[in-house]
Amino acid sequence: MTLSTSETNININIDMFLVQRQVAVGGPAEVGLPATLSVTDEGGGRGTDTLLGRCEPMRRWETGVPEGCPWVAVDGVDLAVDDRGAGQPVICLHAIAHGSADFDAFAARAAGRYRVLRIDWPGQGRSGEDGVAPAPARYAALLRGVVVHLGMEDPVIIGCSIGGAAALEYASRYPVRALVLANPGGLVTPSATVSRACRAMSRFFAAGRRGAWWFGLAYRAYYQLVLPWPQAWRQRQRIVRAGYENAALLAAAWSTFADPKQADQRRAAIDLDVPVLFTWAMQDRINVFKASQATIAQMKNARVVKFDGGHAAFLEQPRQFVVEFDRFIVGIGGAVQRAPSRPVAAPLALAQ
Repeated sequence: MTLSTSETNININIDMFLVQRQVAVGGPAEVGLPATLSVTDEGGGRGTDTLLGRCEPMRRWETGVPEGCPWVAVDGVDLAVDDRGAGQPVICLHAIAHGSADFDAFAARAAGRYRVLRIDWPGQGRSGEDGVAPAPARYAALLRGVVVHLGMEDPVIIGCSIGGAAALEYASRYPVRALVLANPGGLVTPSATVSRACRAMSRFFAAGRRGAWWFGLAYRAYYQLVLPWPQAWRQRQRIVRAGYENAALLAAAWSTFADPKQADQRRAAIDLDVPVLFTWAMQDRINVFKASQATIAQMKNARVVKFDGGHAAFLEQPRQFVVEFDRFIVGIGGAVQRAPSRPVAAPLALAQ
């Protein structure tokens, strides 16, 4: 079989039997060779046994909520959630192909003062698969099901990348106290150039979906650009190990990003009346601040704090992020309180 990709200028012949044999005896996990997947309902995440018939944990699980957290079922999707602390509800929404462990440092520092809810998006972390393509509107609808089920009112939503776009979509439809957006998608002016770049990224990830042998190495290099700061190294390693598992999802997501009808959140952002704090990681090589600056300037109640980092300030600069988050909550009249630890909720029933 011949694989060709313009992004890497590689043309190679691959004997897929030999590639699968290499995987079967164990490839280098640090570059994320295709993992064997399992069917299980223990410890979070429900996988599909798709490669070589072996049963092992999915690598993406370790990027998500802690083992043993419950699921909320919304519109046929089992969403893994971690619900802890008490006080002002704060919801954490991660980037595509990441997981709720992105917010480990934030949750550890904040759960004594807020009720912190982390959600793994479909097919990511420990959540089940979704038959609908990843998009801000879909994720906002799933988020609404969780919020209603848990009885949360006027949450503060922290959203990164597609999580930020979903937060904007959600806030345009439902009550929120405020938004904290970390390098969110959807604020760039659509253009043919932007769409071409997104489709090129989709093709890159599609190579991982096909099992291209070089993809693991390329994905590792890519994530050294996305999350370059040392505070993020542990989660970056987890994300890289799950690269092949998440490649199909990433290809679908970047295809969505190429479609302005699904990705554009500029009007939702400009029409918002609630306070918005942007925590922008300024070394982002893809979602650069300058491209979103015009939209942010038109928002009614937005403030920007700039961080060193590649994509996720709360992961790459967690101490500074918590300081700015607390300052923002106080500034909008919220209480930064000491509260007893709130245990993880019992297993949750269907929420629609």
